[in-house]
Parts: sequence; C-alpha cells; structure tokens
Amino acid sequence: MHDRDEKLELTNQSHGLLCIFCDLNSQDKIDFRPWLTEDMFPARLKIGFSCCASFDLFEGRGSKFATIYKVPNQEFLYANPYQNLRRDRLPRDASFHKNFVNPRRYVLESIEPGIGDSNKNFSQYLLINEISTLPENEEMFNIWYYTEYMPELKLFSKIIDHQKYISIEGVSKYMLITGSNQKDIFKNRAWLNLFGKLQKHSSLTLDKFSIYKKRVEVHK
Repeated sequence: MHDRDEKLELTNQSHGLLCIFCDLNSQDKIDFRPWLTEDMFPARLKIGFSCCASFDLFEGRGSKFATIYKVPNQEFLYANPYQNLRRDRLPRDASFHKNFVNPRRYVLESIEPGIGDSNKNFSQYLLINEISTLPENEEMFNIWYYTEYMPELKLFSKIIDHQKYISIEGVSKYMLITGSNQKDIFKNRAWLNLFGKLQKHSSLTLDKFSIYKKRVEVHK
C-alpha cells in the first residue's frame, strides 16, 4: 500500500478542476453525500486539494449530480498522492464508483482571463456549458469569445464569476462555467439574450448546458 499522508506541493498559482458527473440509483442517493463528506473530501483536502463541492442538477440536460474539486493546477491530478488514492480504493469507495450511472469525468485547466476571484469558494449556482469546436473554427470561436462574448459577460461582473477551461480529459474540448449566488440571474432577459448568442454561434457546438445548485462544500 502507498502512504496516503504524502502531500502534493504547490508549483504555481494556476488552477484546475476535476469534475465528476453521474446519475445514481435510489439507494445510492441516500449514502452519496455522507460518503463524499466522510471519505472522499477529507482524503483529497489532506493531499492538497483546495475545495470540494457537490451539486444537484437544477435545470438543463446534464447529469443529476456533479462533484467538483478545485486544485492549484492540473498536475495535482496526475501526481502520486492522488493517483494512490485512486489505485488503493477503500471498499466503500470502490463500491460507489462501480454504481455510478452514466459517469462522465473531466480534468480541466483554467484559461485566463476570467471574471471574479478564482480562489474563492464555488458559487451557489453554476451554469456549466460543455462546448466543442471543429479545428477550422477554433480561431473564429476564440475571436468571438474574447472580443464579443467576454465584454458582454463583464456587464454582469458584480453578480457572476466566470471561467473558461480547456479539457485535458473529457468529451467536450471546452467548459465554460459561470457562477452566481442569485439563481434568478439565469432567467434575466439580458442574460437569456447573451446565452442565446452562445447557443447559436456558428463556431461552436453546445454539447450540454446545465445549471447546478450547490448542496455541500468543504475547503482548506
């Protein structure tokens, strides 16, 4: 067995995310969050993860549950301390992972600039957009995102935070995560107009869009 008390060291100030999306059967729903808060979250905070949170689907096409871990950089997710946790799973851990329904896993690297403080805790509501682009549309997408979409997003900067991520692992190439503590912001007419532009832009395919509500969070 490996030493689970080994600590990952910070190497820079960037950040990454590990996102696990899944559905659950009725019995596993009862034990899901006790398992996260008693086993999964403490073990990961111990080796250097900065924040762990669990969300329920509030609206949209995504999985019913999202578990999101924030790390100082994506290197954390490939170093020995975390890989040892994955390799030497405890029985409860192994059982839960086998029972996940339609699991999806993303390892994400942040792309600057964002809106808001990336070091703060997760917002109460997260709008998660999973996006793909064709190679020939990549430049068009980035020009539109940085010169048109981001400036309009900044009009909401007092009530949202926003970050663009690129997938190191995951089905979609990009993930756009917008957080707010005000659920009604995503029903605001101006916001819906902006979201419509994202949905319709010719340079991208919106694979999934989901709004999640935070249920539990622990951090260092």
